[in-house]
Amino acid sequence: MRAKAKYAVIYRHREQYPVSVMCKFFSVSRSGYYSFVKRMNRPEKDAALAETIRQQQDKCFHTYGYRRMWQWLKGSKRIYHNPKTILRVMKKYGLLAEIRRHRKWQQMLPLCTCNKTDLWEASQIFQCISIGTFLVPGITSSETSLMAIGSRIWRKRDFCHCERIIIRL
Repeated sequence: MRAKAKYAVIYRHREQYPVSVMCKFFSVSRSGYYSFVKRMNRPEKDAALAETIRQQQDKCFHTYGYRRMWQWLKGSKRIYHNPKTILRVMKKYGLLAEIRRHRKWQQMLPLCTCNKTDLWEASQIFQCISIGTFLVPGITSSETSLMAIGSRIWRKRDFCHCERIIIRL
């Protein structure tokens, strides 16, 4: 638990319990508590900087990290701060960039020359009703009849609960 949260609890219950006892219980210093009370009604010194960063993050759809934000502040707004200060403010106010995930590249597999009605008939014959698509490896081009392909699929028990069957040559 952060000291700031502990000080807030002590401040909330200062009427019921002695402050020195609560400071000992939460293992914080009394002088730290009283300095917290003294700065309680002051505005945050980083609030103006945070508002500037928030406006820019809204414009750029939360894509600027702290380094790019530091460069933008220095170049466009002529606001000079240490990059670590920008990072601290962005962390404090939840303004860090959203990390975009990497999308995997998908490879298209070559399919057989069967027309759509043959595939539909194969799925109807074997009553494949649950979700998913299965590729059947090892079908040769000589096994072009639907019954030959069907018997090959029927031997593989895990293919009998799929939505449709796509045959790969």
